Amino acid sequence: MVDWFNQAWRQFQEDHLITPESFDLDPNVFQERISRDQTTFDTSRISYPLQGKTINDVIDMLERGSKPSEFPYYYDRAGSAAKDALAHRLVMAEAGYLEEYDINPLEHVGATTFPCGMSAIANVAEALVMPYSKEARTGLRFLRGKDVYFHTGPLLKEVIPQKMGIEPALEIDTTNPDEVRAALEDNKDKIIAIFYEPITNPLLEYTDTRKIHEVAREYGVPIITDNTFLTPFLSQPLREGADIVIHSMTKYMSGEGDTMGGAVIGPAEFIKSLTQKIEGDILPNSQLAKLFYNRIPSLPDNMKRHVDNAIIIYDFLSQHPNVESATYTPDTLLNTRYGAPGAVLNFTLKGNSDEERLANVAAFEHYIQDNPGAIVNKVSLGERQHLLIGEKDQGSGFVRFAVGREPEAGEVIKYLNKALDHVYQKSA
Repeated sequence: MVDWFNQAWRQFQEDHLITPESFDLDPNVFQERISRDQTTFDTSRISYPLQGKTINDVIDMLERGSKPSEFPYYYDRAGSAAKDALAHRLVMAEAGYLEEYDINPLEHVGATTFPCGMSAIANVAEALVMPYSKEARTGLRFLRGKDVYFHTGPLLKEVIPQKMGIEPALEIDTTNPDEVRAALEDNKDKIIAIFYEPITNPLLEYTDTRKIHEVAREYGVPIITDNTFLTPFLSQPLREGADIVIHSMTKYMSGEGDTMGGAVIGPAEFIKSLTQKIEGDILPNSQLAKLFYNRIPSLPDNMKRHVDNAIIIYDFLSQHPNVESATYTPDTLLNTRYGAPGAVLNFTLKGNSDEERLANVAAFEHYIQDNPGAIVNKVSLGERQHLLIGEKDQGSGFVRFAVGREPEAGEVIKYLNKALDHVYQKSA
């Protein structure tokens, strides 16, 4: 097993990281932790004055095997104050609660950033495989949830196996802990890690990380969760037994849909090895790090607005005569703040056949394209705007609705009423 996933980490996890709560019960405490100034930083340049060494000294030491991280801030690719500040803020978002036990989170948990969420996932997967020799990789594979982001599936099933010499990922239903146990038993000592999204996109199926941890602990297998959908404001997976948490910062951490980034939060030892592995494959520049750093404190207010709107819009859609079904219902069994499954909902339009339902979704999307207003026909989530797309891969009539912050739900409902009236008057 990889070095970082050792007895010391697992004992620290059991003693301190895992808590009865799944999130900071007091949102004001969470807000304070992610709003602290971590450092001052200069983003006006990508190269910084050398301290006590010439560039030739640095080059000589690098050639002798030293790591760029030993020369902080000498060049932006090797690190900067802004990137460190962002990493610290990410740690406080996912693990700041350790302060309640008089533990400095930054001594045990680390974070690093990437150009996008998929880059984060790919680098974590590679980093977990690399410690194994080529011979030892025979038969190794990941377990992954059956419903993951559509780029993640091929990555773990084809790209990483072909590149790293392991078996394709085994797809399992992580909502069923017994199925996870059976897969671990059938592939004993051959599973690198379990990867899943606690709330899936777009079906909103829930995996209970506490139950998965109970099973994974028996087999000595780490857990990786993609927490993009929920964000650390709604759920902190480290509290429930996850070992590594990944985010597409492009979504809710950006909040505006205008930039891309990915983040990994996990054991400090793992993050150190990850940053040494990824020379050059990092968040592109310090200006971008500063942007994310400044936006993360808006996460609590933004997520509350997303969720408040989603609840109201779901109530409307679930009762609309032309909607076959809708999925979103907040549920305290989800172990999330407000019992919310994030801020994405889905619904299915009615129709007498698959062809008619597909036609109705197409007409629905065309109305939105032709009549700019409260909703945008766009593939993304986490933005200020309300974003809607049809997804025929999930069944005829299926629509994914990434609820935004503006305008408020009442205006969105008026718009939805007009759009649905247009579709069904046209098809009548």
